[in-house]
Amino acid sequence: MRLVVEEGLEARWERHRVNQLCASSQALEAMGLDLLVKSPADRLPTVTAVMIPEWPLTMAKCENQLLDEFNIEIAGGFGPVKGKIWARGA
Repeated sequence: MRLVVEEGLEARWERHRVNQLCASSQALEAMGLDLLVKSPADRLPTVTAVMIPEWPLTMAKCENQLLDEFNIEIAGGFGPVKGKIWARGA
């Protein structure tokens, strides 16, 4: 909470919005990855859900490599999208 207060709530929301719109979504789509939520207006600014591509790598290997090499933490989906998406926080 201290960090939220220091940054300011509105500034924090704006940072998440910009990161999601510019850094996350556009970069992922530029790499040829499909996002679960197609319409940018319907996407959350704090989480980006990416459809898992048909790669010859295991989910665990991808998750570990992203965390180890790029400090990017991803999670799998729940319910009907379990095993079909990765969720990444902004």
